[in-house]
Amino acid sequence: MLFAAGAIACLSLHAQEPVGFQLPKAWTFTPACDLRSQPPSAQHSEALAGAFSPKKVVEKVVQEAIVDQGIVPDMLSYAKSFIGSRYRRGAKGPKTFDCSGFTSYVYKQFGYKLGASSGDQYRLGTSVHRDELQPGDLIFFSGRAAGKTVGHVGIVVEADPVTQAVKFIHASTSRGVRIDDLQSEPYWNRRYIGAKRVLSEADQGLF
Repeated sequence: MLFAAGAIACLSLHAQEPVGFQLPKAWTFTPACDLRSQPPSAQHSEALAGAFSPKKVVEKVVQEAIVDQGIVPDMLSYAKSFIGSRYRRGAKGPKTFDCSGFTSYVYKQFGYKLGASSGDQYRLGTSVHRDELQPGDLIFFSGRAAGKTVGHVGIVVEADPVTQAVKFIHASTSRGVRIDDLQSEPYWNRRYIGAKRVLSEADQGLF
């Protein structure tokens, strides 16, 4: 049985009338247009196979995922390049940092100006619940005396919304710039105050 769509695609000018169709006498089917009689060439088949190969599909998905993450991957890679840098109170980088100096310095390289202190930075952006944290968010803690006053800040590098496991990079007073695990370290867990999202949706890769 011939389908109408196939018939339309395979019309050519002739004086005969095709069997089974009421079309103008100027139109008819030509056997050369029967797709069943013309299998794709080896070159065409190879091109199709290459376009839809698992490797090509995976590469495309990975490329789209990278684009969708905005500036965050570059920001975190840049922040990690300072791991091991010493802590010094009031230092704003690039050789030594205090906590707010570190976050300010990293964000500044990507077009964002943060406040001078962790308290100033806590007044910026939008509050984010712990189960909604995303890489690139600012994360805040109380000072050495656990309480509700902001005294420390870092940048989220990993966040699992299910387990609420969170890793963050910061300038620690005792060990300099490092990555710590919020969930597994009681010192930071009991001092956690909250988090803020300063990055725009576009820079987060959310369009």
